[in-house]
Amino acid sequence: MVSSGGTFQDAPRQARRQVDTSATTEDFTGIWRIVGGRFGIEERNDPSTPVGPQISLGGFDGAAAGLPLTELGQAEIDAFQIEDNPWYRCISKTPPWLFAFEVGAHRIKLDGDTLSIRHEINDVDRVIHIGMTNHPTDMQPSHLGHSIGWFEGETLVVDTAYFTPTQWGTGGGVSSSAQKHLIEWLTLTEGGTRIDYKYTLEDPVYLTEPVTVSFRLGLDAGYPFQDQYGCDPKAASRHLGR
Repeated sequence: MVSSGGTFQDAPRQARRQVDTSATTEDFTGIWRIVGGRFGIEERNDPSTPVGPQISLGGFDGAAAGLPLTELGQAEIDAFQIEDNPWYRCISKTPPWLFAFEVGAHRIKLDGDTLSIRHEINDVDRVIHIGMTNHPTDMQPSHLGHSIGWFEGETLVVDTAYFTPTQWGTGGGVSSSAQKHLIEWLTLTEGGTRIDYKYTLEDPVYLTEPVTVSFRLGLDAGYPFQDQYGCDPKAASRHLGR
């Protein structure tokens, strides 16, 4: 397993779980931005970096690096072309890359058993069904997958499965398959002003082993969040000379 902080907890998407959901529910409501990096919140003794030192998801600057790739994944990296970035066609990133992206912010709201996340860039709305510990067996795959969550102590655990195959769904230049499976852990720290965020991603079609990455999100109540990002494919790809 390649790790950049944290460990993998095996949770196949079809497994039937027995989870204690009686723990106190933490409220993650607020506007959050990644800590560190070129465009994130300035670090203040934050021990982590946006992605671990061994792994880069790539994107604007180039291909992903440090991922344990299968032959198919490596072949895609070898054929990397920056102009193939789906973002330049206004196609959004997928979890977990949405949180790892340094640009923009994320607005989180908790309403009963629904945690909604509005990712500013590309107007992405993600829904996490709180209190569910198993995915329905009749789910249709989608770009963002199907997300369920529960609390273990003060940590929110999110399990996402049923992804559609996606170009650059693993990282810059590396696609993802219908076997992609994601576990995320979110823990409020520093009086509710930081989220310690960790994820483990597995996809046996493109990754030879699960990958674990951790970083931090910071509360930014004064951030001028754009409710309508309004991506224009022509504007997004203009620098490519198309």
